[in-house]
Amino acid sequence: MTINDIRAVITTRLLNLGLIVNGVEIDGEKYDPKTTDTWVRLSVRFNAGAITTLGGEGVSRRRDRIGIAYVNVFTPMQQGVFPNDELCEQLVQAFEGQWADPCINYGQPTGVRIETEGRDDEWYLQTVVVPFTAEVVR
Repeated sequence: MTINDIRAVITTRLLNLGLIVNGVEIDGEKYDPKTTDTWVRLSVRFNAGAITTLGGEGVSRRRDRIGIAYVNVFTPMQQGVFPNDELCEQLVQAFEGQWADPCINYGQPTGVRIETEGRDDEWYLQTVVVPFTAEVVR
């Protein structure tokens, strides 16, 4: 897998969850929400410095890449915090300890967690932080 393959697998997992949201913003793609929309923003980041190379001359190089997927969950303030908590819990269960996707271990090394960002006049925001390790073979 390449970095782009890993990003695509994570994005596909998020989109296939069937979350009841009005929109999804993925890695910089802009979504212009209405004040009544529930929406999520996905960002996948890699730590290129944490690479373990295995193999030798004439052997495919295997690298364990470490990264974090951030899923920001936005719900309108007039709905309260309950819908946001529910979406975040669905996301945690969809990623925590899942090893079904090829070569990606979600929740490694520190576990999936929810960080509460707070609220402003329109949105309540929490972020689901999904650390992962992925094997890249070249």
